[in-house]
Amino acid sequence: MIKNRQSTTSPVQRISDDKVGMTCRFEDINSLGFWVNTQTGEGYRFTEDSLKAGHSPVIGYVSNNDEFTLVSSDPYSPISKLRQETANLDLPVRF
Repeated sequence: MIKNRQSTTSPVQRISDDKVGMTCRFEDINSLGFWVNTQTGEGYRFTEDSLKAGHSPVIGYVSNNDEFTLVSSDPYSPISKLRQETANLDLPVRF
């Protein structure tokens, strides 16, 4: 599991490519990257601004499908590349 979100004094965690494929709950995501909901196939870009405490946008996610897999450590990768990487991880692609 990934540790809880960073405090206001801690920098956003950058994650290496060897962590691609790890899965955690939405509330435990604290690193930059493109994450995919393992059940629905929806994709989410987690940028530095979205992860810093007190920054907008703050997103609350409530669902029974609360498992996310890191597809890319680069949240700005092109969608076509992200779709291919998601499929390579045998995850549904619905973005």
